[in-house]
Amino acid sequence: MDTLTQIILGAAVGQAVGYKKLGGKAVILGALGGLIPDLDVLYTPFLGDLGTWKYHRHITHSLIITPLMGMVMGWAAWRWWSKPGMPLQTFMAVCVLALFTHPLLDLFTIYGTQLLAPFSNKRFEIPGISIIDPVYTLPLLAGIVSLFFKGARRHAQKIATVLLAITTLYLFFGWAQNMRAEDIAEKQLAEQNITAEQVKVYTTIFQPFLRRIVVRELDHDIRVGFVSTFAPQKIIWTCGRLPHDDLINKALATPEGQTLSWFAGNEVTARYNADKTEITLLDARYGTPGETIFGWWGLRFPVVMDTNSQPTLGTPEKFRGVRNADGNAIKNLFLAAYGRPNNFLPAQDLNCKS
Repeated sequence: MDTLTQIILGAAVGQAVGYKKLGGKAVILGALGGLIPDLDVLYTPFLGDLGTWKYHRHITHSLIITPLMGMVMGWAAWRWWSKPGMPLQTFMAVCVLALFTHPLLDLFTIYGTQLLAPFSNKRFEIPGISIIDPVYTLPLLAGIVSLFFKGARRHAQKIATVLLAITTLYLFFGWAQNMRAEDIAEKQLAEQNITAEQVKVYTTIFQPFLRRIVVRELDHDIRVGFVSTFAPQKIIWTCGRLPHDDLINKALATPEGQTLSWFAGNEVTARYNADKTEITLLDARYGTPGETIFGWWGLRFPVVMDTNSQPTLGTPEKFRGVRNADGNAIKNLFLAAYGRPNNFLPAQDLNCKS
């Protein structure tokens, strides 16, 4: 999730666990606990060209390490910030839970979180919620804002606890939407007599209902579509055939290509540019209709000639395509999510076999 939401979640945890005994200190400590794991973004860019992919949501997001970080933070806060009657265990509980819930929330996004680092680099993800979702964030924020009202402070812990329960249920509601979208897609594929080797469903931004469907067919064919679980309609597909040759395989086999495949959960597409002087490998979990339909970011390899005048790969660099994120585009995404007429989805299948 976005860092602001993580701070708000941590503050809500602090309010629910420690407000009665620590007052506003519990909220501040919880907010800091929600922030700290994402401070890895300050050093990951210095860990190589792909350092952010490899090490963001790594050790600072580990379910093994974060409780230890929380205990150290709790003891330090108690040592330097407590007043008589403020128990160490409450400081500990606020800090441990605030840090611990950070990776658990990230788990429900498709970005992937290394929950067992440093002992395993396996990425865990549950496709429940997008990395920015106001429906999740705003109720928790409302609970914190309630502290500014004297009458609500008497019930501060209860308010935060109820809102944490509701927003946690919302995560599972989002996961259920993903499974519903997968079921809708598989039924339509069966009705169209399309054999799918793999069907994967991913969240889209800001809301829980519009889901991205990536279908792998036989012979390196791929199709991508979107479906609203709020108002299901026929999925309009954009189809393509992924290039598959020795040079593509060589790009995928490079350390950089393998890192991208690991990072993307093996959901990688490949394409040549028009004159075949570049190969781009893309993370197909993300993308919108149009130029980025088969992936928005990834790696770009220049194709150069070796001493024998044979094509080979140059040094890759990270690539990010351009996507429209203005107010009108966001409006049309919401229209698509709720089954209303929109300009987000194509009007008919594109490049698909009849």
